[in-house]
Amino acid sequence: MYERVVVGRVDETAEEIDSARKMFKSFQNKIPGILSASSGVNAIENAPYNFAVVIRFKDKEDRELYRTHPLHKSLEDRYGHILKEATTVEYEID
Repeated sequence: MYERVVVGRVDETAEEIDSARKMFKSFQNKIPGILSASSGVNAIENAPYNFAVVIRFKDKEDRELYRTHPLHKSLEDRYGHILKEATTVEYEID
């Protein structure tokens, strides 16, 4: 398995964040190779990053399919501006 974790800062309204989270969560049933997808606001107050996204794939090849999938591109186009100071970590799971 392969996992991708993105953390960043979100300063938008709760409504806009919720809308982006719902769109992202729907990918689990629409983009092949996604085993699980979750996102949420950091429960730790005053942390440098207040939002995270975690996606688990069957393998690295499926991660690449996700990155180039039109639905992922539409998410980036529609909501990419709300995630600031983002950083990504990816790794294989034994």
